[in-house]
Amino acid sequence: MNDSVSMSNQSAVKMSEQERSDLLVRFTIYIFESSLLIFLNFAMFTAIVRLPALRAQYTILCGLLFTDGLMGFATISAGIGRNVILLSNTQDNLVSRRTCMFKPWNLLFIWTDPMTSIMLMVISIDRLLAVCLPIQYYKRSAKLGRWQLIAAHTFMLCSVITGWSLAYPENKPLYPSICWSSKGIHSGYFVYHTWLRIIAALMSVILYGIVVALMWMRARRIAASTRWGVNLGVSRFSKRQVKLNVSMGISCLCTCVFYVLPICIELYEVVSGAESDWLGSVMSFSQIISNLNSICNFIVLMYRHADIRRAVLSLLTCGKISAIVPSSTVANFAHTVRNVKSVC
Repeated sequence: MNDSVSMSNQSAVKMSEQERSDLLVRFTIYIFESSLLIFLNFAMFTAIVRLPALRAQYTILCGLLFTDGLMGFATISAGIGRNVILLSNTQDNLVSRRTCMFKPWNLLFIWTDPMTSIMLMVISIDRLLAVCLPIQYYKRSAKLGRWQLIAAHTFMLCSVITGWSLAYPENKPLYPSICWSSKGIHSGYFVYHTWLRIIAALMSVILYGIVVALMWMRARRIAASTRWGVNLGVSRFSKRQVKLNVSMGISCLCTCVFYVLPICIELYEVVSGAESDWLGSVMSFSQIISNLNSICNFIVLMYRHADIRRAVLSLLTCGKISAIVPSSTVANFAHTVRNVKSVC
């Protein structure tokens, strides 16, 4: 999440010692939280990608994990870089917007901030396709996932290039060297940047509400196809998709609390320009709060999906734990035998 806090307009005001101490604490939390974020997301991403079966089934999820991992790199670079500036006591030196734009954390934040919201929306669209067109999705899920990721990243690439082209000409030293993210991009683009994040995040929640309603309407059809043994492969695939829908629904609730709410508060500040003590305090920790959303996603997926859990544990233990769920083959065989007997 963009971390333009209440001090983003203090380019001409010297930072107090209390503010400096508070920021040192905040950026230290950045470092520890983002280290966890990088480890969790890239561990799960690697565990899924290295297994072809999981890679085909969770293509879109891999896109979200990779984006959240990049968000971790953006946050840790912001924490380390800004702490170095604060410890060297050069935070009041003025630099240009172009200089802020080329800070490592701002080069990443301009991409990962809106891309996190866009990936949440893409997942909701993907879940909607899985519910509305189950047979077609079963046949082309990996291909559909790849095209959705390509479309999302192409759109984001065009947006980022536009943002950089607008910010690059501004070379006057007007902003503190701590380089808040709002100072690394053009002011007009920053408004677009913020609206893009909140609209995409809200759309992901709205679309998922539709997914939940359609999912329960189709639950009986899935149960009937399983009971009569019609296309067992599709039936098992549908069950996995329903389970993933529920998992993403839980994650959607976390998104409302840990991601949408902080963005709404930031949008309020951008639009109104109001800066109360309460608002500044919430904005000061909005980055930390929003990162909890990614951690919650990891916990939900590990708890509810045995195949993902085994793949991650296999990766972390260097293969000592098998990535294959032991009971899956036996259960599938027994299921097939029961259906054959019922037909006979």
